[in-house]
Amino acid sequence: MKLFISGGRGRLGSKIVDYLKDRYTVLYPGRKELDLTFFQKVMAYFIEEKPDIIIHTAAFTNVDKCEEDRDRAYRENILATLYLKNAAEYLNIPLVYFSTDYVFDGLKTTPYREYDKTVPVNYYGTTKLAGEEIVKTLKDFVILRVSLLFGSGNDFITYVLKSILSDKEITVFTDHIGSPTNILDIAKALDIILNNFLSGIYHLVNRGAFSYIDIVNICESILKKKALIRFSERNGAKRPYYTPLSTELIENVFGITMKNSGEAIEDYISSYIKD
Repeated sequence: MKLFISGGRGRLGSKIVDYLKDRYTVLYPGRKELDLTFFQKVMAYFIEEKPDIIIHTAAFTNVDKCEEDRDRAYRENILATLYLKNAAEYLNIPLVYFSTDYVFDGLKTTPYREYDKTVPVNYYGTTKLAGEEIVKTLKDFVILRVSLLFGSGNDFITYVLKSILSDKEITVFTDHIGSPTNILDIAKALDIILNNFLSGIYHLVNRGAFSYIDIVNICESILKKKALIRFSERNGAKRPYYTPLSTELIENVFGITMKNSGEAIEDYISSYIKD
């Protein structure tokens, strides 16, 4: 099976490529090789390469900068998704689209399910929801909503670990509770989904509801060292406050068991310390 993975050099996509490249033929061109915001280039590439599945991880994910540069967010999160959808439609192949918990408003007090009402509170969430609507027009699609990704080396948990170990102050925001998720667990689940494809929207996260200070406390406990913490209010784009996601549907449909976020964080810290 030949996979096309957009964003294959990015935080999420690169780890997925690393995990899947020994199992599949994987295409993951960088931006210089294929700019997804140019329709003709996208179509020419796919007509030549003819992959079996498109996995769309690429996105402009900086929430504050999406608010400031809406034109770029529109091009990279909406137009690029539209062009990949067109390519999938032309080749009659499935598309897997990675979305976000930020399509919700964060006003619930229990984990969001797949078909809860979507009400983004910032432009990043708006563009990702628009991408979902585009992808849903395909016959064969999977939309995977993820949350608080870690495991790339460029994430909050790695920042906390490095800061504690080097006695540096940690800035901890108090505006969000989500489901921290190890990218490796996403890649493992994606492998199962690709071989048991069933169209739909699914939440693919490690289970549980964790704030940023919860994450710091886990790191402190495992490292057996106190963190230097500075609590801060975040400036910029509004964040949805509470967006843990329910994994009941994806676990039932695909037979996947997602770890609790606490366990996933502990596993990552253990591997980080060993390395």
